[in-house]
Amino acid sequence: NNVTFDTNDGSSIDTQIIAFNEKATEPTAPTKGVYSTFVGWYSDASFSTEWSFDTLITNSITLYAKWDEPKVGDIGPSGGYIFYDDEADGNDDILNYRYLEAAPTDCLGTSNQPESYPFGYSRSSDEGTNLLVGTFEGIGKGSSNTDALILAMGEFAYSNGSGSVKEEYAAKICADYSILVEGETYDDWYLPSINELSLMLVNLHNESKGNFQNNYYYWSSSEYNDEGHGNIHAWYQRFTSGFSAGGNSRSSKNYVRAIRSF
Repeated sequence: NNVTFDTNDGSSIDTQIIAFNEKATEPTAPTKGVYSTFVGWYSDASFSTEWSFDTLITNSITLYAKWDEPKVGDIGPSGGYIFYDDEADGNDDILNYRYLEAAPTDCLGTSNQPESYPFGYSRSSDEGTNLLVGTFEGIGKGSSNTDALILAMGEFAYSNGSGSVKEEYAAKICADYSILVEGETYDDWYLPSINELSLMLVNLHNESKGNFQNNYYYWSSSEYNDEGHGNIHAWYQRFTSGFSAGGNSRSSKNYVRAIRSF
């Protein structure tokens, strides 16, 4: 009789050949990535009956590994909440990561309190035309958006519609964010795209998780690509019980919540 071990994408385990009315040997627990915890072996794929290795084998069987894996709403590695699971959404293998995690708090100012920042403008000179950097709105675009904005605007962005005034801005604040959790530094943060930001509203704030500023506006990393506004707007999300997103002047100061992927 064969005892086959289905590890559900975990490390492989060799099939055991067991004589009639003998017991299988419990194998070393399989592994599956950094964030998956092995729960045990089950005699059915729906995990309704846990297998006991004291059971005598009378026919060939398959045992199924059950895993405890992070899910939306759980605390992530950096201490913030997970708000997106690519595999659960049916899009696994499309992105190069599985989860999106919001930072534990808004980005803080010098007074150690949540602070609002401009989105910022890109111009070739103080008196130049406001330029469209070329960002996107979809899930999975926040990181590349942030990189593109920082490449275009530099250390400080133009923070008014015209003129030479420059300030710290949302994308750079997120990229510079860092947090130490249990001896590990997490510094791979970025400003979410508008679709990522909207998921934070639905999956966290509307579930009373994440400690967002209620009824306040948060910047996304997505430009509001509307030529009628002269490339001077960007997408924001209002964190309220309804769904309120729109374009806001890039000089407006809104709150900022960084995210990371893993």
